[in-house]
Formats: sequence, C-alpha cells, structure tokens
Amino acid sequence: MVKPLLYIIIFLGFYQQATGQITDNLFAYYNFDDCTAKDQIGKIDGSPAVAIDCVCGISGQAVKFSGAQVIQLGDDNSGLNNTLTGDEFTIVISLLTSKKNGAMTVFSITEDCDSYGYELIYSPVQGRFTLNIRSKTELTSINFDDDNGACWQQVSINRLFNRLECVVNGQLKYTQKWTLNPDFRSFGLPKLGGGGCSGISTSRFIGIIDEVKVYNRILSIDNAKVVTSNVVNKLNDHFQVIFTGQSYGVNFITNCPVSVAWTPSNGVSDPTSNNVELSPSTTTKYSVSTTYEGCSEADTILIKVLDESNIHCDRLLLPNSFTPNDDGLNDTYGISTTYAIEGECLFQIFNKYGGIVFSTNDPNGKWDGKTGSEFAPSGVYLYKVRYTCSGKKYTKTGSVNLIR
Repeated sequence: MVKPLLYIIIFLGFYQQATGQITDNLFAYYNFDDCTAKDQIGKIDGSPAVAIDCVCGISGQAVKFSGAQVIQLGDDNSGLNNTLTGDEFTIVISLLTSKKNGAMTVFSITEDCDSYGYELIYSPVQGRFTLNIRSKTELTSINFDDDNGACWQQVSINRLFNRLECVVNGQLKYTQKWTLNPDFRSFGLPKLGGGGCSGISTSRFIGIIDEVKVYNRILSIDNAKVVTSNVVNKLNDHFQVIFTGQSYGVNFITNCPVSVAWTPSNGVSDPTSNNVELSPSTTTKYSVSTTYEGCSEADTILIKVLDESNIHCDRLLLPNSFTPNDDGLNDTYGISTTYAIEGECLFQIFNKYGGIVFSTNDPNGKWDGKTGSEFAPSGVYLYKVRYTCSGKKYTKTGSVNLIR
C-alpha cells in the first residue's frame, strides 16, 4: 500500500515575519483591497489615470498596470510631497512584473525628466533597480540589484538627511552617503507607474503594484525587514528520503491562481496540480515552476528512494525539517525508520542552548514543536537518539529545521 511519508508546504506570495505591520509614523498607506487608490491612514487618496484593474495581490487585491495606468498620490495640499522629499522618510512599494520587461518607471516625484526630484526605475531583464535623484546641487544615480529569482519585489527607500538606504525583500542592497545633505524638494507630485522620464528614457510600468506605504521617519533595517516581508514562494525543503512504495505529499497554499508545472512527470500524481503526491520508483530530482501574471519561478527537490531491506542499523532516518502550523500536514517530528529499533529508545531534542525541549522513550513518539504549552521558535534544533538494533547499541545525532 502506498502511503505518504511526509508533507511539505509551499507558500506562494508573502509571509509576514511579524504579527502586524509597523504603524508608528505611517503617513499614508495604499493596499488597493477595495479596488481603489484610497489612503487607509488618512485622506491622501490617489487619482488613477484610468479605471483600476484589480488582480490578486500579496494579501487581497492589487493594481494591474498595463502601460496606460498612472496613479497620482495626493495633491498640492496633502503634505505627501513634503514628506517624500523631506530629510527623513521611508517609502515601501511591492511590485511584480515579467522578467522579460526592460526599464520601467515604478515611482516618480518630479515634474519632468529634467526637474528636481527623484524616480525609481526597474529593469527586470537586467535584474536591477535605479534610483535617479536630481537635486539643486547634483544628479545621483543609484543602481542596486533586485532579489534574483523572486517575482514579488518589495522595495524600501529609507532616507535620513545625508544617508539613503535601498532594501529589497528585507535585504540591504545599497547605502548612499553624501558629504552634504542633498535637497530633494520637487514641484512634482508623487506618481505610481509613470511620470519622470517615462516615455523618454523609460516606459510606464507594466505589472502589478501592491502595499504602498509612506512613513515620515526612517525605518531601521530590522524594521524594514518586517515591513518588507520576505518572499518564501519556494520549497521549504530540497531533499527527502522515502522507501520503495511510499510517496511524498506536496501541497501548495496560495491565495492567487498560479500555473504549475512539474518535471519530470513520472511519479507525479498530477503534473499541473498544486496538490500532488510524488511517488518515484527510483531516486529522482523534481523541478516545479509556477507562473503568475507573466512572472515564473522554479525550485527543485531531490527524492531519494531506499529499499527497506538494505537499511542498516546505523542508518536511522529522521526528516530534516517540519512545519508545526496545525494544518494537518507535517505538524510533528519523529523517527522515520522505527522498524529498526528494538524495544524502547531515548529520543531527545535540544535547543541551541543545549536545553531539552522534547524527550521520549517511545520510538513512535513525535514532537509537536512546543516547549511545554508554548510554541518553540523557528530555527535549527539538535536531536539525539539512543537505541538498540540487532542486539547492539547505537547513538544517532543530527539537526532539524523547525519552520513556521
């Protein structure tokens, strides 16, 4: 009988690293969930050039830009211009586009291509962002890399007087320091998807924009990593062991419709499904690709197939990760090859400080990812198993990654 050994979860989209977003000094916030450009904090609503086309976003709805859409944020009396050209601010923009597109204007706050202000340009085909800043004293062009391989790019621009930081998906990509404090003031109004040099040296943005946040203070890098959620739309694990006749379940959890393709298709219950059983007859490396709104990502997993009759006593097998999130899949952690153990054993799991977080004498005992009644934090834990097999005593040690 074919039975699942473990399950792994792929999250497509974003995983919040904190229980809530940072709201201190949040000056304007556009989540587009109601298919409008309404400011969720105050009254600095956006004005779209054409009717908003809503699509699935990070959480809820997002705006699809087709090259005709430009959204002006606020007006001359909103104060947003002064905030975004002041001495201290942070702006966060989440976007997704095809990797085949060239240079496009994501955001601008300048009247035209030659006036004071700045603009954020993205060239997916080059994997590069460019921040052009035109002040009264100089022109500065800052180039920084995107998050290679990720579709969703969350860009955070943090400015504090003469220092500016560029963060992408929680990673600091570039720090610019000036000798003197540059003057960012502009007569232009903030615009998403165009403005600036779009139509001259760049094109208007084509893709999806979501979760635009403006703060009237600079966020620390740590806080930027919270606001700028990391993309984890990849396999949580890249290697697993099963025995001949067993299968490995993979369940995609996504709030957006994605196109899925598994290769090779041998041993895959449905090569185009987001919920599959991998049942290779021999050791196989699978590749899974997902496509959403023209952007594709891929990852791989190696399934090693073993014959139980060839398993030796000194090769006790345990998974190298588990996800105790109460979804019924891979929620507990224990020994896979319990048949090799005679009688009781001592199975212990330790935290990074050497403290015991789990202990049992039952070979079939499972850790639920808790320390007492509290959830154990994500991270790497160590395990030790003392057991008897074929009349001899063995000790097995290793590590396991707890993923929440």
